Amino acid sequence: MSFEDLIGRMGDAVCRGAFEEAAACFTPDGVYHDDFYGAFEGRAEIARLFSDFFHRDGENFRWTFHEPVEQGGVGYARYLFSWDSRLPDSKGVRAGFEGVSICHLKDGLIASYEEVAATQTARHMMGFPALRLARLVERETRRLLGRADMKPHLER
Repeated sequence: MSFEDLIGRMGDAVCRGAFEEAAACFTPDGVYHDDFYGAFEGRAEIARLFSDFFHRDGENFRWTFHEPVEQGGVGYARYLFSWDSRLPDSKGVRAGFEGVSICHLKDGLIASYEEVAATQTARHMMGFPALRLARLVERETRRLLGRADMKPHLER
């Protein structure tokens, strides 16, 4: 299966609530690094991310992938993701963001899913207060500053 088909199948299954089908797009020890909820390892945990977190906090998902490419065992795809919030303070609010999926592939499956995502837009749409948004940006900044590949960019 091509990377384009694989990533599309995963996203479509998540949106339909087919959690096991979505998790089957990953290697048995695959990891999904989610920008909202953290890292989930193994198919059972990845399925739990989709069922117990995504579909707990939202509904009516849309996830579209654009310009997918794969080279040297790594797949990239720009995406748009949206949903209706189920969170008490923003129930029914339509929110969304854009991002890029980065998938390390093994034996035709996703071994590691990471993303670079502009999730602050969704949080703003849901009415998160400025102080909460600032704390989330601080967390993202710490994560970026802690990466070895970022250190050379910060040297003077």
